[in-house]
Amino acid sequence: MHNGMTPLHLVVWYSLQAEDCLTVNTLLEYNADCSAKDNEGMTPLNHLSPGPRSEKLWELLNWHLGEQRKRRAIEACSETKAKTDELENEISNVVGLHELKVHLRKWAREMLLDERRRTPHMAFLGNPGSGGGGRLDYGVHVVSVEFIFSI
Repeated sequence: MHNGMTPLHLVVWYSLQAEDCLTVNTLLEYNADCSAKDNEGMTPLNHLSPGPRSEKLWELLNWHLGEQRKRRAIEACSETKAKTDELENEISNVVGLHELKVHLRKWAREMLLDERRRTPHMAFLGNPGSGGGGRLDYGVHVVSVEFIFSI
């Protein structure tokens, strides 16, 4: 890749010169990422200048970008549902402790919502060696491994 440009970036540039969207359309049919950025932080859409020459290309890229966003949102919702179902299954295996179950469900919902808003770097504080939250943290992808070792 030159300048961090993806194949879609390069084909968009070529299509502007050739005034032909066929190659761009082919890449988009194979799910080329419309939101990928080059070294300058620009997406293929950012490289288009306003005007009649790029109007069709802009519409094509914009439509596919919207479809890709919808697909990602649906996938994220499906993952969240699966995580919630898994947690609910684990909680239902515990006998009694109704108040604790209510708190765990509330905590898990909050964590799933916060997952979308959190920064990539986090620190976990708590009593060393308890390990009870490690499995839940792993289940909602707060951590990438199931077992957490306190030092």
